[in-house]
Amino acid sequence: MPFASQSPHRVRKEMILPSVMQSKRFSGMSPRIQLLSNSSPQSITMHLEVDVFEECFVFTIAVETEFSASHRVRFENGTVEEPHGHHWRVRAFFNRPQLDRVGMVIDFGEAQAALRSAVIELENTDLNSHPALCGANPTAETVAKHLFDHILAAGLSTLSRVEVTEAPGCVAIYERDGPGGQTP
Repeated sequence: MPFASQSPHRVRKEMILPSVMQSKRFSGMSPRIQLLSNSSPQSITMHLEVDVFEECFVFTIAVETEFSASHRVRFENGTVEEPHGHHWRVRAFFNRPQLDRVGMVIDFGEAQAALRSAVIELENTDLNSHPALCGANPTAETVAKHLFDHILAAGLSTLSRVEVTEAPGCVAIYERDGPGGQTP
């Protein structure tokens, strides 16, 4: 029997009897056990709650740009890197489960303008002293979150992910919690 309707994460919770766990549909899942008691200890019934992941698809577009900036990262042990610069690459992803009435996720020009607006304030700056980062340790992860928040604040609600490449092979990602998930 269904336990709850489909959540924003495309997961459906179901309450099932232990005997049903033997079926192919539920094999290999890690259930949570819940004991339901009526009024007497003799009437305890055991049900298992499982997550049933449903397949879902979304349309996604990406725009990218680059900027140059320097930084000094502070490490957990208290040491600080020497100041150095990077040519940062940024990709912003936008998605929707269905296209809008003209067949788009979002206009590429609008997405690109929002990304450039977010990046332009960081261009040719020292990220350690940049007021937009509010004194945060200027790691690629911090930069990715800052850019995500800036683009989202511009009203582009279909934004789902920002990737920041600090150096070849070194990518930080800040994203929503899955398609249709809540904004972090």
